[in-house]
Amino acid sequence: MIKKMITLSLCVAVLSVSALAFAEDVYATKNGKKYHKAECVFIKNRDTQKIDQQAAVEKGLKPCGKCMSDGNQSAVEKSKQEKLASKKSSK
Repeated sequence: MIKKMITLSLCVAVLSVSALAFAEDVYATKNGKKYHKAECVFIKNRDTQKIDQQAAVEKGLKPCGKCMSDGNQSAVEKSKQEKLASKKSSK
C-alpha cells in the first residue's frame, strides 16, 4: 500500500512539473479582453501584466487575432478576421 502511495505521489509531482514546463506566458492589459505575445503591436508601450496562458483562458480572455497563431483562435474569431480582410481588399 505504501509503495502505491509513493508511486502515485511521484506521478502527480511529475505531471505537475511537466504542466508548468509547457505553460506559455502571455500578456494582458488591465481592462483588455484578449491576451497577447510579448512582441504584439497592440500592447507595445502599454501597461501589461505577464500571465500564464491557461490562467488567461480561465479568466475568460481570448487570444489576440494578430499575434497568436491560427491554431489558438476560435472558428468565430477566424470568421470575423476573414470578413474584415475581405472588406479591406474590396475597397
